[in-house]
Amino acid sequence: MVTPDLVSSFIGWLTNVRRMPGLSVATELSWLTGPLTAHPCYVDKDFTWLSRLIQEIPFEPESQRRERRLRKYLPYDTVADTPCRIHETRLKAPAAGRRDVAWAVHHELLMTWLVLEPWRQRNIRECKLGLRSEGANLFKAAILPLDKVKLPKWAEAMLRVNPREELWQYYFREH
Repeated sequence: MVTPDLVSSFIGWLTNVRRMPGLSVATELSWLTGPLTAHPCYVDKDFTWLSRLIQEIPFEPESQRRERRLRKYLPYDTVADTPCRIHETRLKAPAAGRRDVAWAVHHELLMTWLVLEPWRQRNIRECKLGLRSEGANLFKAAILPLDKVKLPKWAEAMLRVNPREELWQYYFREH
């Protein structure tokens, strides 16, 4: 199935019909070159044409790419106001069922969180709530003496009163 004509047609479809940017097309197709050139079943095949096809894909200029991304962004004030709007909508809909209210609270919490702590999407999806000792990323515990944590003034004041005060914390390893 991986022939020059088929891949060339596929590239044309991705760029012309789906309007996929050239860099994205090249990135997706580059995933195909590794397995085809390294797998024992394809050792006797010549796939140099695939690399040439990928190199011929036109890329949009960086300025155009930046403008396209900027059109997707919302002003910070709009994003920061979103949790309040969700909250107001939730309060004005008393007829909503428990499930709808739960989802509204979920959305409100998530948007508040993203405004205050802009985490990577993967960190949000994989975040585990629980005990620090069990590998949770989000936990309530005392600050350990070896923890290198920059604390806000209110937390420093709490810890001066009670050094064993438990505070909500998050932790992700580098990888």
